[in-house]
Amino acid sequence: MNIILSEIRIRNYRSLKDVSLWFDDCTVLVGKNNCGKSNIMQAIKLAFNFSNGSREDYYVSAEEPFDIHNVIQIDIKINPINNNGVIQKVFNNTWSRSFGGAVNLDAESDMEFFAFRTEIAFDEDKEIFQNSKYKIDAWSKLGESKRGSKISRDVLDGIDAIFVDAQRDISLDLKDKRSVWGKMASKIKVSDESANIIQTQLTKLNKKIVSESEILQGINVQLKETTGERKSIVEINPITKNIESLYKGMDIYYTDSDSLPISVDNLGLGVRSWAVFSTVKAETIFRTAKEEREEQAYHPFILVEEPEAHIHPQAQRQIYSAISEIVGQKIITTHSPYVLSQIDLSKVRYVKKDAAKTSVVPLMVDDLTKDEIKKIERTVMNTRGEILYSNAVILVEGETEEQALPCFLREYFDKEPFELGINVVAVDGSNYQPYMRILDRLGIKWYIFSDGETQPLGHVKCAVKDVLSLPEPIELSNINNVFYIEDGGCIESYYLKNGYIKEINKAIDLYEDTKMYIKKEYIPTNNDNKSKGGKIRNYTADLDGGYSRATLDCILSRKTRYAAAIAHEICQVKPKSKRIPPKIKSLFDLIKKDLHVMKEGN
Repeated sequence: MNIILSEIRIRNYRSLKDVSLWFDDCTVLVGKNNCGKSNIMQAIKLAFNFSNGSREDYYVSAEEPFDIHNVIQIDIKINPINNNGVIQKVFNNTWSRSFGGAVNLDAESDMEFFAFRTEIAFDEDKEIFQNSKYKIDAWSKLGESKRGSKISRDVLDGIDAIFVDAQRDISLDLKDKRSVWGKMASKIKVSDESANIIQTQLTKLNKKIVSESEILQGINVQLKETTGERKSIVEINPITKNIESLYKGMDIYYTDSDSLPISVDNLGLGVRSWAVFSTVKAETIFRTAKEEREEQAYHPFILVEEPEAHIHPQAQRQIYSAISEIVGQKIITTHSPYVLSQIDLSKVRYVKKDAAKTSVVPLMVDDLTKDEIKKIERTVMNTRGEILYSNAVILVEGETEEQALPCFLREYFDKEPFELGINVVAVDGSNYQPYMRILDRLGIKWYIFSDGETQPLGHVKCAVKDVLSLPEPIELSNINNVFYIEDGGCIESYYLKNGYIKEINKAIDLYEDTKMYIKKEYIPTNNDNKSKGGKIRNYTADLDGGYSRATLDCILSRKTRYAAAIAHEICQVKPKSKRIPPKIKSLFDLIKKDLHVMKEGN
């Protein structure tokens, strides 16, 4: 390819008031729904064609209503690279010929570049939003680049922008002459000799079919009468006689060892979606080989929306590898944590929206060490990539809270947590920092809910000191998004302290499928036995016969087994005001307040 589209700047296009984006060989855009990812893709697509714009393409907001005199600007910069993808000083001969006089020299770096601007402006005479292209003579790192003269279509001929949208379907592409398949089919050629042979065979096939069909023979007789000429000849061709038309009726059949051929129309959408990528791969291979033979410039720039669409989760892990094998530079949008887990974090850009305005930031920042980046990849992206699409994330110590809090969230908000964009994430005891760094970087609200024991609180203090750069001593009570159980308690002891012993025992009985499990089985079995610390249990010495202490010991020994069931039973308590334990309710009250603010902002 020997070039790379290195940078784009977009102004006044849809939600993109003023956005800059730097490209890699493969760039991945992530972010919540309606944040502007598709607008970026459409802006790139518009930059490489000459179709006119519309009023709906303009950026508008409450502060900036539509102004017909505004101009949409999309600036793209292209640099020469070597075979290893490293930017070079000059374009090779092929690309120098392709860009011609539009190639410029950067005064600061003494390196060649080609840059052009797409402007969408209202033409009052033609009453259209005209699409015009100009070369850029001087690319400015900050502020306005210097626009030069107009450029023609042929300057961009070497760049093939291929758009693969989320609704892709090979069965539809077979019938669409504008699709990659349709464009490839239009280029199919056979020799004149082969064409004549095929033509003759088609004529014979048509005559054979008509000769064996009384219906077609009868229609043929009636059609002759419509001409009014006795000597006229009418032919019915069940199969087209025109070889070019034959290509338009192509179909794809899949066969395995145990079935007859099946048309792609009758296969699942997952197969039909994946087949589109196969078509794009074939096209880029064909074009690359052809242009190399003819010493012509060719750079495929492939825009893929949601490659995971219609594909089951296991295949989503493979689809990114399949796309990576396609020749050319790629930009991908995705909502899939499975796809995200396959990607080098340096290639990821996070897209977010504040009110009407979209912004883009790199997922990674320069001040992270290699070890920190590896930790983020291992603990966040490979397992919990979905947090990038959250409105809020609650970080908890372990699985108990990770199972319980979603139950309380459903009760409090009367909605599933995912509907609100709230994720509860267990950090495996102490692994808060990677999550906090990513969430801070992306402006996603995070909260910590922790046990009050010495070790868990120590981990929380270490994390907030590190990420928030706070001076010691760390006072967690002064950090409003950190919640912990006072008096050194854990969530299990906190339930008991707040009077939920009946609900806890009901959950245990249901799980163990035994009535009065604690009194009838747990206490008799474990009384006078050693606990974990080596201390002898003596439940019968307690005033309540050891009921409370045995209940706590039981749920502590089997935390993850009972966590969701206990939370579920607590959420059935009457009156409703007692269904959320007070400390958890305080956390949710803050989240509700923050989410309300975010909704107002959006």
